[in-house]
Amino acid sequence: MLGLGVLFGKLQQGVQENRQVLTMARMRAEAEELYGQRLADIAPAANKIANGFTRDDGASVRKVSKGHTGGCESAVLARIDQLTKYVFVGL
Repeated sequence: MLGLGVLFGKLQQGVQENRQVLTMARMRAEAEELYGQRLADIAPAANKIANGFTRDDGASVRKVSKGHTGGCESAVLARIDQLTKYVFVGL
């Protein structure tokens, strides 16, 4: 009977470890969402300043600023959210 007790204890430990992983993944997804929202605020704030990037279409800094309009961060967030919702169904 001792072997079954050890086995059951390890099973319970695994359940708790899964809960820990799920908690970390959910918190990471929340952090990524907030980060993505803040990144999306960069381009509109920069575009409020007149006579800057809009005057020179070839400016390399302008091209970099276009990358801050979102997209990549949203895709990462969606993937993390998808994984955390479906990997640990029922916990």
